[in-house]
Amino acid sequence: MDPINHESLKGTGLQGTLLRARRALENLCRYEGAQLDELRASGKRCPLCGSWSAEVMHTKRSRIYECPRCGLRWDRDKGVHYNTVYSYFERLRREERVSVLAERALASLKQWLLEHTRALER
Repeated sequence: MDPINHESLKGTGLQGTLLRARRALENLCRYEGAQLDELRASGKRCPLCGSWSAEVMHTKRSRIYECPRCGLRWDRDKGVHYNTVYSYFERLRREERVSVLAERALASLKQWLLEHTRALER
């Protein structure tokens, strides 16, 4: 779950909505015996090389970014999902819970993105 920035939302209706949704998710995780992790993910970070990138196109439906280092182009919303999954497996690998499986998943994700460089564009 992306951490909630309390300062930027202070006094807005969105603050209450997000906090209620977070509490509901925490309760569900407790009930199911699952762990809820906070993870800060960004759609501005290149999914392939990890560099911070600049927006090159903005439409009503999407924001497209291009990496200055490796040239990959991606939709911000798709990039954040890829980065979240990748970060999850990175965390598993570091914690050595299932490091072999996490290592394999990370390599597969990276290989898939290398073979499908246009997959994250809208």
